[in-house]
Amino acid sequence: MVKLKSRLWVSLERLLTGSLFILLLSPALVSAAPPSPADPVLHGPVLEDSFAFSSIQGGPWLIFLEGSDAGGDMRYFWFEVTQLGGRSSTEIVYLRGQNRRSFSGHVAIYFPAPFVGWKTVRAEIRIKDTDGNYSAKRVHEVKVGMPTRETLPDKWRPALGNRLGNIYFDFEVDRDDIFGPGWRD
Repeated sequence: MVKLKSRLWVSLERLLTGSLFILLLSPALVSAAPPSPADPVLHGPVLEDSFAFSSIQGGPWLIFLEGSDAGGDMRYFWFEVTQLGGRSSTEIVYLRGQNRRSFSGHVAIYFPAPFVGWKTVRAEIRIKDTDGNYSAKRVHEVKVGMPTRETLPDKWRPALGNRLGNIYFDFEVDRDDIFGPGWRD
């Protein structure tokens, strides 16, 4: 009986020692493991580059975008367009055809005309694929109603031929914007 108890004790001790060793080693195994095939960093869409003018006077605001997805299943752009101190809206621009795998093109954001003064508008952009993965965010701001001194970089000239979509955005207007600051006098 004593011999059986000592064997059981030795077996139990070995089991506990082995379990403790695996428990202590498991964080190292997890951090050294290769990424999962479903890891969104490996298989999600990538918004590789973007460009937008910082001021425009008349016409749409063109945001130039370049992106790709190894799986070729990009679904849409998710835009959060915000008039600073005013209105905000979420807009979806669907990608079609070859643009679902990779693209270099532009999205045009149209503003109402005419309006008085100038407005600052921000666009936050992400791409979503059919698996629900999002790209990293890109952010651009524009002063609408101010002339630009910028020129379109040569890299983006071919992207003028690939319009990815349109967004129509209305400003939130104050009474001062309509009648001028002294309208109450």
